Amino acid sequence: MSSHPMSHSVSSMRWGFVVLETLLVLLTLAALADNLLDTDWGLSWSTFFVGMIGSLWALVIYQLVAAQLAERDKGS
Repeated sequence: MSSHPMSHSVSSMRWGFVVLETLLVLLTLAALADNLLDTDWGLSWSTFFVGMIGSLWALVIYQLVAAQLAERDKGS
């Protein structure tokens, strides 16, 4: 019975990372479109690079947290 809260926590974390990653990818694509298509959305190249770097860091952090949770489950 004690594994249920852990699985709910892991599921919530995964959805949180999916939402974060989706927002960062959309921000990156919007900034890229703004700069390449010369639209007037007010997004700069800095926004593009911040979105790209943030997206990559979110992927790295997700992998590290998932590996730590897998190690914790293996030890239990």
